[in-house]
Amino acid sequence: MALTAPTRVPFGLFSSTPKVASLMRGAAFPWKAIPEMVSLLLSSCWSAPSKKRVAVAAVVAEPVVVTSRTKTSWRGASMVGASPTALSLPASETKHWPDALKTLWPGVKPAAHALQAAFANPNPIVHPPGALLSVGRVEYSKGDFYMYREGMGPATRRVIYGLFQDSVAVARRLGFTIPGYPKEYFDKPASIMGEVFECPGDRYEVIANVKGPSTLQDRYLTEDLPCGLLPISQLGDKLGVLTPTIDAIIQFGSLVCEQDFWRNGRSLKSLGLDTMEPREIMAYVKTGVPPSTRPKKKATKKTAKKRR
Repeated sequence: MALTAPTRVPFGLFSSTPKVASLMRGAAFPWKAIPEMVSLLLSSCWSAPSKKRVAVAAVVAEPVVVTSRTKTSWRGASMVGASPTALSLPASETKHWPDALKTLWPGVKPAAHALQAAFANPNPIVHPPGALLSVGRVEYSKGDFYMYREGMGPATRRVIYGLFQDSVAVARRLGFTIPGYPKEYFDKPASIMGEVFECPGDRYEVIANVKGPSTLQDRYLTEDLPCGLLPISQLGDKLGVLTPTIDAIIQFGSLVCEQDFWRNGRSLKSLGLDTMEPREIMAYVKTGVPPSTRPKKKATKKTAKKRR
């Protein structure tokens, strides 16, 4: 694909599961370095003499698990996910990506914008309740814990649905919907994760054999709470939308993990959104242009008269 202005940078073309990524490439990928890598990439592109804008493309997808007659195996797992979502920043560039991405993700669907894709990510909704409400079992088992088999009872699924409802309320106030999760999905054995997880055979049995989290310092908590849920909580504060379940689970996780996720998480300030009004945030994810650099509209004769 030829690069045109704004320059399009294909990013996010990695499996969403580090274990799969490690097995596929033979070595662990430095996942925690991704934000810094993107920051450096964008800084270098935007500071280049051409001053071309950069469009970052990403895909929200779950991996396909390959099974054999004897056991479930992660080896050879495909990166083709169940109805993955393609997005771009700015959103106006998303239309250029789905056809190119269908080689890896045949079911790829374009998201309206980056916020819609982020809110639809099932990981921050499912992982923290499953891990935190089984924290005693995680510690007692010393790593021999299967969250989707042992930690997904009806009570946990109700908490997952509560997190989703908080996210829906914030998204609605911003003016968009979260696609893909009808109420009945939350009552399934693995909640919504079982509905986005694709594999041959019995998907619920396969996902039940996914081991982990093995410690309290696991990405299910140390990434999904401060990076996935904290921004939604802070957006709720900005919009005057209550997010009681999200706030409770972040506080619970901070105590369990002995980390202050409120202070050390991915805040609106770190994302550059803290000083923006809601309409400016939505304009930013659609155009990719921060409000401070967006050209002001010229006053029409009608508005000029009003000003006088």
